[in-house]
Amino acid sequence: MSNIVDDEGGSPASRGQAILQEVTRRPRRRLPVTILALVVAIAIGSVLATAIVYWPTDRRESAPVAAPSGKQQSPDGVGFSVTPATSHGVYESVGRPCVAVGWAPIAAEVGGKPGSDPQESSTVLGSMATLRCSVALGEGETHGVAMAEITIFGNSSAEGTYEGLRRTIPGDIVLTPISGLGTAAYAYVEKDAGPAVVAYDGNMHIRLVWVPLQRQMLPMYGGLARALAEVARQTMDYLRV
Repeated sequence: MSNIVDDEGGSPASRGQAILQEVTRRPRRRLPVTILALVVAIAIGSVLATAIVYWPTDRRESAPVAAPSGKQQSPDGVGFSVTPATSHGVYESVGRPCVAVGWAPIAAEVGGKPGSDPQESSTVLGSMATLRCSVALGEGETHGVAMAEITIFGNSSAEGTYEGLRRTIPGDIVLTPISGLGTAAYAYVEKDAGPAVVAYDGNMHIRLVWVPLQRQMLPMYGGLARALAEVARQTMDYLRV
């Protein structure tokens, strides 16, 4: 049975540590997929909830990927792009989310094998499907958990979800635009966590976040944001009809 307790007062980094400990504590004993999927779903929801408690008064865009005020900024310049560009698609759900989400670009940044015991879940509510996939990667100072949450709407655009989430991000966090990734996309650094990428195209919304377990990783955030964007691009290609 899982020993993880969802501490709503804890930081996303501490929740990532809990996930990592649960995944790695007993390498010879596999927990039931349903329990692990629930743990990951709680962690992703908690990371999202961290942003929802804020409501910004203004937005700042066309600026570097950066940590919150008072923390070290990423070395990236103004905005970036992914190639080849992907947009104007129609997307469909799959039963195994981690088959669609390839973590190789993140593994290239932090180390580890992207196929090592990923955790996944897939839920359907009416015509909306929510897919989640996470995996622990890296070692020592590069230890962390990569998480993806994908929402696919059966007969409507994902633009409302994209804009709604964007408005919940605190105004002191800089959003870096990403061109070539769906209809619209941006990267930012989650407070008390790590780099995140959000995008939408057609009926699909995707959010990816890297939750580091060592705060020394701030200089790596520029490369990790680009790697998350590449994961998003590949996932869109896989799920496009």
